[in-house]
Parts: sequence; C-alpha cells; structure tokens
Amino acid sequence: MIDLISELRRIMNRDAAETFNPATDSLEAISESLHIGPSVGLWTLGVCDPTMPASTTALLMSNLAGLPDDIFNDDFYAEVIRNTDNPGLAPEHEIRLITNYVSATGTFTCNAFSANVEAGDYVAIIHHSLVGPQLNLISTLVRAIFDIVNAGLVTTETGGTLTTDGTQQNVYINNNPSGVFEPLKVQIDMTNMAGGDTIVVRVFYRIVSGGGLIKKDEVTFNGAQDPPLKNVELEPNRFGVQVTMQRTAGADHAYNWAAFYRG
Repeated sequence: MIDLISELRRIMNRDAAETFNPATDSLEAISESLHIGPSVGLWTLGVCDPTMPASTTALLMSNLAGLPDDIFNDDFYAEVIRNTDNPGLAPEHEIRLITNYVSATGTFTCNAFSANVEAGDYVAIIHHSLVGPQLNLISTLVRAIFDIVNAGLVTTETGGTLTTDGTQQNVYINNNPSGVFEPLKVQIDMTNMAGGDTIVVRVFYRIVSGGGLIKKDEVTFNGAQDPPLKNVELEPNRFGVQVTMQRTAGADHAYNWAAFYRG
C-alpha cells in the first residue's frame, strides 16, 4: 500500500532524502499504482471504432481504453449485441471469452466469432459471474435494454400508393400498437390533383383501450395543388392512429404517400 504522506513530501521536495522521482512519485504514477482511472464493473458497453478492420477475434474499442492491461483476460466475455450493418445476423448475440486486452488502444482479443465483427458494432463486456453455463444468463436482459434504447433512436418509414374511389380510405393506420409509439408525420403527394377535384384528409386517434378511433383533424384540398407535397403532423399515441383520405368531388387519381414513426 502506498504511503501517501511520504509521496506528498517527495512531490514537494521537502529535503534531500525526499527528492521527487517522476517515475514513482508523479500523480500519474500514483494514480496507476492506486488503480485510479476508468472503472471496471461487471458489465460495460463498447463501440467498435470506425477504423477497425473487420475481424472475428480482434475488437478495437477506444472508448474502453485506459484500463490496466490484461484486466479482462479470461474473466470477461464479449457479446455482440448489435450488428450495425446487418441487424439480427451473425455474429449478433454471440458470446466469446476475452483472452487479451491492450490498454493503450482498447483492443480486445477474443475466441473467434462465427462472422466478422465490424466498425460501428456494439459489444457488451460481461464478467463471468453474470454468464451462465450456456453463456446466456444476462444476454437476454442486455439485449432487451439495448433494443428499448435503440428503438427510441431509430426512425422507421413505410409508404405506398393509394388510388381514390370516392370512399374514405386508409392512408396509414396503426390500429393496435403493442406499446407507446411515436408517429411523426404522413406525407401525401397530391401532384395528380386537377381542377374540380376535392380531397379530404382526416386524422383519428384511439385514446383508451378498446375505444373507437376519434377524429382529431380534417383538412380539405381543392383543385391543383402548389406545392403538391402535403405534411400531416402526428402526435405520440398508445392505442391507435389512423390517417384517411377521401375524394369528394372530381376524378379519382393515384396518390403516393409515406409515413414516418419511432418505436
């Protein structure tokens, strides 16, 4: 154990017998001796560097650099919890023993994955006490937490073409979402509208479980449109959202549309 009083006296050069030695008495040397610095818990998250070459065994994660050399060796496992380029495909969810760790760069060497780990992939570093005999004791929980966080960050798009027929038709509907989600907007291309045409766009929300879809907004468009691209802004919702359009006058046309949402 370090004698901190003696160390401080040497740093202060108190006398000839207590001369400062940067190799042993600098704050950096004391920090390393006391293991002060980035902490190691039972679980942590790394992100593979953008410059990392694809590899089944060598993972470069500079956000985990700076810990003591070899601290993860043979006691921790690496699990790829997000294959960024190809979600759901190998080596996603595979777990491999870490055999070497280099502090200066944050390079981990593991037993080989079945496919390359690549730049941008997310990797959980898991202590062996959290890993069961089948290497999956904490894996499911880790993935569930990551998926919840990731879902809030990813915008999803869907779309298609609707040809009017005079009835009220669904442009976009999420009739029974599994949880709170965030619809953002629906875009409708009304380039094909012409003089004499009338289109009514309506927005409905279900606000209680098992309830009906209740109209919130209604907008009417008449004749040729300039600009032709229309935005329908949507609100967060739990039980259902619906966007419809209806041709109430003029001729039927095909209209392209796209919907954007999170969650």
